[in-house]
Order: sequence, then structure tokens, then C-alpha cells
Amino acid sequence: MFTLGRKIDPRNKTNLAIIICTFSAFIAGGLLTTELVSGLYLGGTVFVTWALSRDVDPAHSYSAFVAVFLTLTNLLYIETIENTQILVLFWLILILRAVNGITGKTLTLLDLLLALGFTVFLSFNQENGLYLFIFVLAMAGLYRTGERPKVVLAAGLLAFVLAIVQMLFMHRLSLAAFDEQDPVSLILIASAVLSAIIFWFISRRECKDDQGNQADLRRIFTGQVIYCAAVLLLVFFEDLSINDHLVHLSVLLGSVIHFMWLRIKEAVA
Repeated sequence: MFTLGRKIDPRNKTNLAIIICTFSAFIAGGLLTTELVSGLYLGGTVFVTWALSRDVDPAHSYSAFVAVFLTLTNLLYIETIENTQILVLFWLILILRAVNGITGKTLTLLDLLLALGFTVFLSFNQENGLYLFIFVLAMAGLYRTGERPKVVLAAGLLAFVLAIVQMLFMHRLSLAAFDEQDPVSLILIASAVLSAIIFWFISRRECKDDQGNQADLRRIFTGQVIYCAAVLLLVFFEDLSINDHLVHLSVLLGSVIHFMWLRIKEAVA
């Protein structure tokens, strides 16, 4: 059984809010560009930013809306919005859910097979073995938590072998075209490094999984660190668009800004 899906109940106020935000972004994108596809991409970017943020920082539902607000900076680059790699973002969500266990269900063989299959597809479709290496990193983190160790180890080893084969005989891993003068890229790199530290404090906050049980904080933190590492690897070894950079920057800063606001609020109270 597949256990990595999460329901979106419109009766929940935050879920209804993101549905409205997504639809509004779709309309705004369409009106600004007069292109339906651009509207769909902007709406999709808003939604996937929210979803990714909810999985990165599951203890704070409102940090996802800070991320959504920040990702509206994509309006400044609306002409390139169609370059956003939506599939890669959804893949990251899937990997995060496998690692952090936020769905509250036991990881199944089908979950890992689908995650590995999605990874292999991206790896060969993008002609970049980086995705397989990130999957291996995720499996290493998951293995340390003790979740399905034998199956996780097998999946990680298989992905590692595929990554080596692809790198040696098909697509070599190479540095992406990186503009050292690009402020967004530099801020994203700094944010990923800083967030990996701050997430240790954020992950100390208790939260419930989708089944209403106490989430495993160790798995939550493991997922957060893996996300930061994945962002850094993608920046250096994948040709991401400015829109992709803004999505990841929004997710990271959304969590950090919301956490700092909570700390200030607690200190003042």
C-alpha cells in the first residue's frame, strides 16, 4: 500500500486558504502574461511551495504561508516561470515524506519502489545522476532512524549502483553553470547552510503526524537536513532556474522567519 500521500481537506481553514491562494495565483499569472500555461505554472509553484514547506516544517503550519508569500517574488520573473521544475519539487516532497514519517504510517516496500522509480526517471530524464545520489543520501539518513533497515539498505545500494553506472557510462556528474555574482544563488546557499543549523531548534518543537500521534522528532530533523543538503547539491550540480531558486529560498526562509517570530513573541510574553 502507498502511504506517502497526504489528504487536503477543504474543510480545514489552512487547506482552504492554500486552495484559494493557488487559484488566485493561477488567475494572476494568466492575466499578467495572457498565457494559460504561465498561470498554471505560477499556481503550481504556489501550491508546491506550500506543500514542500509543510513537509520541511510540519510543526508550524503557518510557516508554509510565509513561504507562499515569499514565493510570490516569482512574479518578478514571470517570463521564466515555465522553467520551474515542478516534477523535481514533487519528488523532493515524496523523498521528505519517506524520511520524516509525517504521514504516520509505516513505510512500505511500494513506497520505496515508487520513490526509487521516480528518482530513476528524473535521473535519466534530466541526464543527471545527482538525483540518485540524493536518494542514496536520503536512504542513509532513513537507515540511521531504524525504519525498515533491510529494505532501506537494499534500495540505497541499488540506487548507488545505478548512480555509478550512469556516471561512468552515460551522464557524468558536472558542476552547473554557476554565476558567483547572482545574489539569489548566494543567498540560497547561505540560507541552506544556516537553516541546517536552525532546523535543530525548530525540530525540537513537538508535532503530530497525520494519524494524530507524536511525530518522531529525530526523523523530522533528518528530513530537514537532507532537504538542505539536496538544495545545495541541486544548486551546484543542476541547472536550476531563478524560479526554482526562489521556491527553495522561500521554503527555507519561511521556516526560519516564522521560528524567529515565535521566539521573539515568547520572549516578549
